[in-house]
Amino acid sequence: MELRGMFFFLAACAGLALIGCNDEVVRRGSGAASFLEFDSEMSPAEAAQVDRAVGYMTSHSIQGEKVRWFRELFGGVDSRALIGFLELRLNYVLSGNTQVEKRVRINAEPVVFHPRQDLILVEENESGRGATNLASLWFLKKAVEPELLQFVINDKLLPVDSTRIGIIQLGPAFLRVPPEIQAGVLLHEARHSDCTGGIWSSDILRTQQGEDPVGVSCGHLHAVCPVGHEYAGLYACDEEAWGAYSVNFIYWASVARACENCTEEERVLTEASALDAATRILVDVPAMVRGDYGEPDMSSSTGVQRR
Repeated sequence: MELRGMFFFLAACAGLALIGCNDEVVRRGSGAASFLEFDSEMSPAEAAQVDRAVGYMTSHSIQGEKVRWFRELFGGVDSRALIGFLELRLNYVLSGNTQVEKRVRINAEPVVFHPRQDLILVEENESGRGATNLASLWFLKKAVEPELLQFVINDKLLPVDSTRIGIIQLGPAFLRVPPEIQAGVLLHEARHSDCTGGIWSSDILRTQQGEDPVGVSCGHLHAVCPVGHEYAGLYACDEEAWGAYSVNFIYWASVARACENCTEEERVLTEASALDAATRILVDVPAMVRGDYGEPDMSSSTGVQRR
């Protein structure tokens, strides 16, 4: 099947801009990451790094009750809550080498996108990308209805039932950064799996007309950072409170300020990372922390809202 005239920018969910496939088939994460299914193109090195990142979360004693909004974001006050947060939102991990556009199926048929820009699933040559959540496949699914949209992982056709299908692809930076940063990347990507408030009909129409979706709450899509910003011109900022960078901000602040068994090196790195995340939140961050923007809504919906 050919799909023409549809520009769909899934890279708006790209992960943090941070400072070879193998014949072996990797299926599941180990230990704390056993809830994740790894695609067959995942290399052992990639799988090991994901396992390490998830294991990092469980190995530290975080006192979340000391950090405002930790409970509201993660559903608890310790490391177990972080794992539960991930389990609800992430299910599959793709290799950074996977050509994701070749995995899309409509009515079980491969899709040919014309021109190449019709579907940009990841930002090419983005060496600083930590990971990408493919939750915005939900926009494409709604745009092609009543046709059936599916995605192939491990030779299985997965129906795209919601943003919480939970597919992420590792980026070039993921393997280069320490586990405390990797853990933040996974939590960040998990937030993109929430379609808070449902999808707007106007964004479905925009997608059908070949334009980018503009809503931020469904998939918590990033905005372009403004002129003068360190990441000006990149989809690396949030125009909303309690988006993916707010999740980073609270998590890294909790490691820096409320972890009983973290090293000083970990505290210094996560303190700096929390400050970086805060600069990407384009609302008043102190006001957000005070509660002026209300409590974080961590729900997700498959409903269509009219606008």
